[in-house]
Amino acid sequence: MPMRHWGITGMQIKTRTVAALLCMAVIPTLTVTTTAQADEASGIATEYTEYTEAQPIGQDVDGPADEFFLPTSIASSGVTSTEGFHGTGDIADAGPNVSFDPVPTGDPVWQPSSVFGTDQRTRVNGTTAFPNRSFARVSSSGGTCSGFLFGPDLVVTAGHCIHPGGTGRGTAFYSNVRVSPGQNGTSYPYGTCSATQLWTDVAWTESADPRQDWGAIRLNCKIGNTTGWIGMRWQTGSFNDQYANVRGYPAEKRPVNTMWTHGEPIRQTAGNQLFYTIDTSGGQSGSPVFIVDSGSQLAIAIHAYGTSNVAYNKGTRITRGLFDFLISLQ
Repeated sequence: MPMRHWGITGMQIKTRTVAALLCMAVIPTLTVTTTAQADEASGIATEYTEYTEAQPIGQDVDGPADEFFLPTSIASSGVTSTEGFHGTGDIADAGPNVSFDPVPTGDPVWQPSSVFGTDQRTRVNGTTAFPNRSFARVSSSGGTCSGFLFGPDLVVTAGHCIHPGGTGRGTAFYSNVRVSPGQNGTSYPYGTCSATQLWTDVAWTESADPRQDWGAIRLNCKIGNTTGWIGMRWQTGSFNDQYANVRGYPAEKRPVNTMWTHGEPIRQTAGNQLFYTIDTSGGQSGSPVFIVDSGSQLAIAIHAYGTSNVAYNKGTRITRGLFDFLISLQ
């Protein structure tokens, strides 16, 4: 099926047709392995410490192919937050297109848990309470991940949850992307909605750059009106020592498709990534890394990577450019 692409590549408009790309492997929490030497004291791979600006590229799942320029803000000093919305809790406010058919779990590719000592994650049983109902399991032809609502019909996740990465901007995103907010095992309290539009970064599609491993999903329903969504914050200052949580759907936990959470202070801050010792594992990619400020949950990063030869798990940091772009999609 032909698909529409939007990308930030300058003021030129380009048109191309892309073929559907299917990948049946379940997506784990990715582990980056590069030739870069790791700074063992800080846990940061030196290849990825330089700051880069977001360059969104998008795809309409059922339209003709074309790209167009979409400006993003240049990063500057400061801090900005946007508040969330608690939602009505009424499924009628989601409008049509919410499905309550079960979403297959698939056959997960088991990966070692990225935990530090004893696994400290705890199961979240109250998935119909805010903010938990705004966190979702994300499934696609590429596998299973996590995500979080950030508007009536907008879900934020990791780029590798919706695009294979490093295959070029002309290649298709994963197909059959579906989002199940507040899923609790076999229970779908808010049903499932499908993607109509997908976004990630040019740096991710072209070179699988982990600094820009972010994704956004436009849904065919307004389930965020029901579940609500958490807020978001960008700041140029360090997040070191701020207590943060990662909450999502680890594939190896039982019962399957249940929500789990853990929190620890942020350990290191880089230009496009945050580093932490919060326990995670495959399936939690796309989970929000969020802080609580004056009672408000604010996403500061998107969980994306487990440990390798460095000391910490990692999330894609919410920069000003990415913040402004995601706000524009709301």
